[in-house]
Amino acid sequence: MNMNVSDWFGLLTTAFAIGALVGSLFRNASVKARLTIAAVVTLASTIPLPFDTRPSLAMVVYALTGLLSVTTLTILTCCLFQFKTPNRRKRIAAAAFVTGVFLYGGEIGAIPFDLFQYGYLPLYALAFAVVGIILSDAVGAVTIFAGYVLYVLGIYDNYFTSMIDPILWIAAGVFLLRRFLLHLKNKNATPSSVPASR
Repeated sequence: MNMNVSDWFGLLTTAFAIGALVGSLFRNASVKARLTIAAVVTLASTIPLPFDTRPSLAMVVYALTGLLSVTTLTILTCCLFQFKTPNRRKRIAAAAFVTGVFLYGGEIGAIPFDLFQYGYLPLYALAFAVVGIILSDAVGAVTIFAGYVLYVLGIYDNYFTSMIDPILWIAAGVFLLRRFLLHLKNKNATPSSVPASR
């Protein structure tokens, strides 16, 4: 398997993603314990599996998912450290889902506007990054800046792939749908404030 710099970055970040995902599942553990678990799982995911081609778990997952976006890696990091940001999660999910609709919808022709093509153009990518940094908070700005730097370095061939990936888009859609259904459930379960007539 011939691997370039982008592939190596994808393999290493996929291993980290696996570790961070497993570590974040231990919500009642301390930060130190979660980091230890994440580190062990990350290293274990790079060990070759007992198959003919001797791939590692990280290689198998990377072959299925492709290059994960910087946003996905940031979210996994926040989950690992259990940063309490419920409002930010909702904003990120909404932004990721709407952006994904335009990106992937334009690619398949469902939307008569191909936004994805502008991610290949450096000047447009810079403009999108600057606007995003201005409109974001500190964590968002760092994420966007890191994504743009990795795009400039050639790790990502398109600026938008550094910001969003299909897994993030699907997860954002599921998150928003779940929030909407919970809102409907709570709304229907709320007792009427109008007192009953005697």
